[in-house]
Amino acid sequence: MAGPRVKHHDAGVGHDAGVTVASAPVSPASGPDTTETVAMAACCGSFVLVVVAMVVGVRYLRGGNSGAGGWQVIVSRWRSSCPACHQAIEPGVNILWKRGERARHADCSAAKATLEDQFLAETLDKLRDARGPASRANVLQAALLKVTEPPRRHRLLLEAARIGVQATLDKVDTLKGARAKRRHLEEALAQLRADQVPDEFQQEEEAWLSDAIKQLDEG
Repeated sequence: MAGPRVKHHDAGVGHDAGVTVASAPVSPASGPDTTETVAMAACCGSFVLVVVAMVVGVRYLRGGNSGAGGWQVIVSRWRSSCPACHQAIEPGVNILWKRGERARHADCSAAKATLEDQFLAETLDKLRDARGPASRANVLQAALLKVTEPPRRHRLLLEAARIGVQATLDKVDTLKGARAKRRHLEEALAQLRADQVPDEFQQEEEAWLSDAIKQLDEG
């Protein structure tokens, strides 16, 4: 039986069965190709560094608590100024961050008030754009989970009721039958009297609905 095939190396050139193959001298104890091993290690190391950077970046940007309107609490990385209180923001302090907005102090009362007012305004816009009572109710309930300060909750409930009454009146104007008009008006009036806002704050809205029902009776 033939023995193992042996390559003969001469000045970096190997001869095997009459075929000349370029090769580098190999030490008997060298093992796997060192250059290839180093390249693979460097590649793996770069991949690990990229993964770590991505994880750190995500935890840095999304590790904070989400607040009203999508704002998050993160740690500042450089010096800036707070647009609410106009004081300096130093590196290493907690700030409120939102993409496309200027960062502000996380513990700034002026900043919190500004954010809550902004969220309230955005919620009222959503209520005006909502289609139907059910959609408006969903928007309102979601907002009430975030608006906890009593004065702002009162304003939100009051404005939501006013928007609902106005939407009902606009809807009634598009209806032709008196019965359908009355049904919408009476449902809106009953809902207005049963909501969380005291009746003395909704006398104007109640008068709008009552007058509309009276006009139907006279017509």
